[in-house]
Amino acid sequence: MHSYFSYSGKLLEIKRAMAVRMSIRRYSRAEITEEMDISIHFIDKWKPIYFEQSAEGLKLKYKGSGGYLSK
Repeated sequence: MHSYFSYSGKLLEIKRAMAVRMSIRRYSRAEITEEMDISIHFIDKWKPIYFEQSAEGLKLKYKGSGGYLSK
């Protein structure tokens, strides 16, 4: 189960990076949203984060929580 979440997290990071890359390459926001099936808000959120924090900013920050049943 853990590997599924790890894999899906990587996909989200890749999607963020691809949206930013297409924007930098001067694709219109309409082209990006149609091609990647994302919102304009998604592009507008992640592009400035990339410029402020580089690729590190596009990575998932969520690490999960400890199981409450294991106590």
